[in-house]
Amino acid sequence: MVISGLICDRLGIGVPVKQPFNFARIMGALLAIAATVLVVLPNWSAPKVIVLAVLPFLGGLLAGWQPAGNSAVAEETGSMLVSITWNFIVGFSILGIMLIVRIMMGTATFHLPTVWWMYLGGPLGLLSIALMALLVRGLGLLLLGLASTAGQLIGSILIDLLIPQLGAQVYMVTILGALVALIGAGVAMIPSAKKRIDVNELSN
Repeated sequence: MVISGLICDRLGIGVPVKQPFNFARIMGALLAIAATVLVVLPNWSAPKVIVLAVLPFLGGLLAGWQPAGNSAVAEETGSMLVSITWNFIVGFSILGIMLIVRIMMGTATFHLPTVWWMYLGGPLGLLSIALMALLVRGLGLLLLGLASTAGQLIGSILIDLLIPQLGAQVYMVTILGALVALIGAGVAMIPSAKKRIDVNELSN
């Protein structure tokens, strides 16, 4: 997601102004990667099959383009509902087909969840896609990804602390990783010297 954020911002995909590669943005991206390593370090185990390590990387690389694409579609059509609707139509169709295949193979069964909060996934997904498509134009894909990563880490830590019944243990290195992610987002927000000069010239 960090790599795709740098590339999309540099190419101007989903954002009104192209963002150059500068020290602050690259340092923020590196800090986000370091934060991820810190967070997973306590429970790290090497995958037995190399594809299990490659697939999440490819998934993140593709997922990083989603907010940029949604923003471009919303800008072109004048409505956020177009990108949201197509996201859910495609996702629902693919997951539905996979579920039907698994049921026919006898490897899965279908039943509705009995826990109320499991039904929040749909509404929260709608809100998430809409917010990301809306914010990417103002923040850029890299900064949006870094801030989202920091927010997810902090939210996950709070859930693990406030709901100990889930059985997840919070490590100090995990909290440190969340702080590093926040610092990375802050560093990436530092404007480049060229941009500061352009702003000063415009104001004069």
